[in-house]
Amino acid sequence: MSRRPAPADAATARERRRVGAGTSVGEVLDRLARIRVAGALNIYDEDDCVGWGDEPGQATVRRRALGRHLTARWTAPVVLVGEAPGKDGARWSGVPFTSCRQLSGSGPTEPTATTVHRVLSELGCEREVLLWNASMLFAPGNRDPRRAEVETCSHVLDLVCRGRVVLAVGRFAQAATGAPYIRHPSHGGAPWFAEGLRVGLRSPPSTDLREALDRLDQARLARPA
Repeated sequence: MSRRPAPADAATARERRRVGAGTSVGEVLDRLARIRVAGALNIYDEDDCVGWGDEPGQATVRRRALGRHLTARWTAPVVLVGEAPGKDGARWSGVPFTSCRQLSGSGPTEPTATTVHRVLSELGCEREVLLWNASMLFAPGNRDPRRAEVETCSHVLDLVCRGRVVLAVGRFAQAATGAPYIRHPSHGGAPWFAEGLRVGLRSPPSTDLREALDRLDQARLARPA
């Protein structure tokens, strides 16, 4: 999962066409909508969401938003994997690391989503990165996802990650994917997240990303509190 993409050239274009080969956006959405785990909400299924108190139609809006995100970035060479939908972010927008305010200009905002999109924009690589979560189910109370939730979502995660470089945002995502680790932007981690993403996306193709990101994290841990 952690193969480093080559610079943008004809060979890279051919490689990108193989990303997601044999899988369609529709297949990913259909599989996602069928996921059920007791005690967690599938934010893309109407029956599940209405049962949890959402207004009819909200799940469909979220599913369409996710579909647009996947379609726009289906050939992206990199997938950034987080933990799960945040209570002020994907829980309502349907798109990982994204708030409703970023999609429509109104609604709740989320600090993590704001940081992720800002850094991607500053690096000029928004279209190069697909956004996803280890668990696509919303955990009530914004608790950590349970093992059953991550395991049940793993087959969809595998489809989305196939053929892409995978970067894990936070330790939870690292444990779920085995991918190179980038510091989560919450709790003062935004500068380290930004530097980690820069290393992950802009290092030369010969760079060992896991080693480079491990060195960055060791430097972070070595700094005085």
